[in-house]
Amino acid sequence: MNEDHTDRVDPKRYEMVGWLSITSAVLLFPSMLLGIILEVVSGPVVLALLIPYVLLFSLSIGMSLYALYRFKGLLNDRYQFHDVDNLITAIVILGGVFSVAAISARVMGTFLGINVQDPHTLIPVAIGGAVFFALVGLPLSILSIIFAVKLLRLRDDLGGLIKPYAWTTIVASALFATFILAFLGFFLDAACSVILGLIFLRASRGVPRPEFV
Repeated sequence: MNEDHTDRVDPKRYEMVGWLSITSAVLLFPSMLLGIILEVVSGPVVLALLIPYVLLFSLSIGMSLYALYRFKGLLNDRYQFHDVDNLITAIVILGGVFSVAAISARVMGTFLGINVQDPHTLIPVAIGGAVFFALVGLPLSILSIIFAVKLLRLRDDLGGLIKPYAWTTIVASALFATFILAFLGFFLDAACSVILGLIFLRASRGVPRPEFV
């Protein structure tokens, strides 16, 4: 109640969320680059790169999930649209779990010196990763697709951005679901964050007039 009332009184609050969403997309690329570098380097430089990687990746994911959470409030407040409330909540929770697990695996793998190319560790790591993806990653992708499909029911086009956002989300989630093409999904996920940021920036201009049909 308080959040909805505040947003009605001060729509400019959405502006901050919009910039956070766009910033999350910007931060994703250097974090991905650091992740790739960490795969090929060794020695003390690994620890030097691990800290900025964890920081950038955590900030990127955190801002992205926060923007998605606030999107639920925008849909509720401005458009009285509640069809995706539970889906957004589930996506935020699963996304947080997935991200924490990914960061923890990277940190533990670095400090424990786990070599996934070693046959003795490759199979257990692969099995563990597959099980985790089946329990968290795949449901997250499926829920994201359902969320995007239901979002298209919104009677307002969000300034012409609802279809680009929904369809980009669907394609990105489908790529993540394949696991093999998940790397490409990150690029589209960044595009989703930018589009969502633009939605918030447009919302910050004020409450639209109601349309009667």
